[in-house]
Amino acid sequence: DRSGIQLALDDNSGSDRNFKISKFITVAGVYYVRVKHHSSTGIGSYAFVSHFTPNNRPDTISTAIPINPNSTTQGNIEVANDKDFFKIHIPSRGTLVVETTGVTDTYGSLLDANGHEVASNDNAGGFGQNFKISKLITVAGTYYVRVKHHSTARTGSYVLVSHFVPDDHTNSRSTATPINPNSTTLGSIEIAGDHDYFKIHIPSRGTLVVETTGLTDTYGSLLDANGHEVASNDNAGGLDHNFRISRNITAGTYYIKVKHHNSALTGNYSLVSHFVPDDHGDSRSTATPINPNSTTAGNLERDGDVDWFKIQISTSRRTLVVETTGSTDTIGELYD
Repeated sequence: DRSGIQLALDDNSGSDRNFKISKFITVAGVYYVRVKHHSSTGIGSYAFVSHFTPNNRPDTISTAIPINPNSTTQGNIEVANDKDFFKIHIPSRGTLVVETTGVTDTYGSLLDANGHEVASNDNAGGFGQNFKISKLITVAGTYYVRVKHHSTARTGSYVLVSHFVPDDHTNSRSTATPINPNSTTLGSIEIAGDHDYFKIHIPSRGTLVVETTGLTDTYGSLLDANGHEVASNDNAGGLDHNFRISRNITAGTYYIKVKHHNSALTGNYSLVSHFVPDDHGDSRSTATPINPNSTTAGNLERDGDVDWFKIQISTSRRTLVVETTGSTDTIGELYD
């Protein structure tokens, strides 16, 4: 530089016995090159070659280039140990995938707003020697992508591809998607290990049936208000590889958790919920009061359902007849 401080020295890194210096210039200005013979008594002719490539990508977070969450951006590692920074604003919870394409062996890092690394990748999952990062972003905000060459001594061009998919349903009970007891809701396991939570309010005692439809191999769980598992199912009773849960429950808040049977796979599904109120209680304490002379409609809504009725007899020494009519094959019991 102009102060005369030596920035680099080389003897014969170039071809034959020529020197070659490659230096990343961080400050614009005047620089000097001094050439001499390797031997203090040697002489000879030479051709002096100078080549300068402007750095089109900043190498600090403070000057990172803004890109869209869904975008394709050209990049180049111009000199040895060059690093390119890109700035992405993520609007909501979801999955961010960043990767490079091309022939350059890239190494990528995903940083949070404070510059702390949240994920990194060399070439696992990427095409060829390109990096690929897939990360579930739980907090919306600013993130940075840092791209460099796998070898600090090498250079090369690349294409940075960014793709963001918002999470349709969150993976916690506290932010579960509310659904109606009788409803159909679209869902997607966007990334490996994704869980979708749904919140359902049951107004009375009855039978709740929840299941998925579609081509995805789903696994479902029914949780009570405290998050304790009430029932779970892989694909027993469901169509193809879909789960199906049928459960007699009391009034209250429940949660449904949906995930892929294989934690490494993804896929779309439809969550179908169907609730049938229990017309008559399943115990003496919840028996339906009826008159001694009456006709009452009833329904055995699910496998193993029983209906209880309570009759007040005010006169002794009389005959009580109780029976059912209809096409259902029923069994009746009379208790004191």
